[in-house]
Amino acid sequence: MSLTTLSLLTLAACATPFPGRDFPDDPSNDYDGDGLTETQGDCDDRDATAYPGATWYRDQDGDQYGDPTVPTQSCTPPSGFVADATDCDDAVSGVHPGALETCTPYDDDCDGSTQVPDDAALPTWYLDADADGFGSPSGETRVQCDQPTGFVYDSSDCNDRDASVRPRAPELCDDQDNDCDGSIDDADPDALEGTPWYADADGDGWGTSGDVVAACAAPEGRVAEAGDCDDTSPDVSPSVSELCDGIDQDCDGRVDDGVQASFYADLDGDGFGDASGTVVDACAAPSGFTDD
Repeated sequence: MSLTTLSLLTLAACATPFPGRDFPDDPSNDYDGDGLTETQGDCDDRDATAYPGATWYRDQDGDQYGDPTVPTQSCTPPSGFVADATDCDDAVSGVHPGALETCTPYDDDCDGSTQVPDDAALPTWYLDADADGFGSPSGETRVQCDQPTGFVYDSSDCNDRDASVRPRAPELCDDQDNDCDGSIDDADPDALEGTPWYADADGDGWGTSGDVVAACAAPEGRVAEAGDCDDTSPDVSPSVSELCDGIDQDCDGRVDDGVQASFYADLDGDGFGDASGTVVDACAAPSGFTDD
């Protein structure tokens, strides 16, 4: 094959349009079929919508559907403008031709009506017989846009005859599933409204208020009474009598209260103190003091 023949075949191939692919332009060829060639002023001969004087429409909500009331003309689309002019509400991105009509004040699909044609797009409302804000999945239902009186959207009530039984209700020690989680009396101990039980490490029947759980029955090592101020010693608790030993046995926050004796200064050491002199309260007589 001669070089001249090869050159002619190459030029013929280059003159064939391949939409969407790069190829050498023939300014006299109307590749996109919009009636204009580059020679005639087409600004983009690969896009039939782009030509001198083309009309574009503002797409404010970015849904690729333009507002027919806000046009502009240019060879290529300005930023925020599209070729489509069928949007009926350019401020709401979910409103445009082909959208699903839902229970909103908008004409979602731009067909001139807000009527929802398909029940699948309508909400289901559930009868709330006990008025606790939760409906029963097995009770009466309504399928419509507006909420009917006595009906709610939530259908997770497990007992629609008792307002105290509902999702997220406090779990009580009453052999009922109060919070509708499928289990009875088994809530998080911090949320269960049962008896508070306190850790009793020394087994004296008194627990510490800093370690508490709630349960329907006493867990091992826990008691119902709090107030122990030393859970390492069974000889210290609110039920123990105060001794004169420098320890707060009865956990009232005071040491040796009510069990100390008064001692009087005995400067001459004769065993008799001066009632008008220095008086101290202690468990034993300090040096130079007597209890007389």
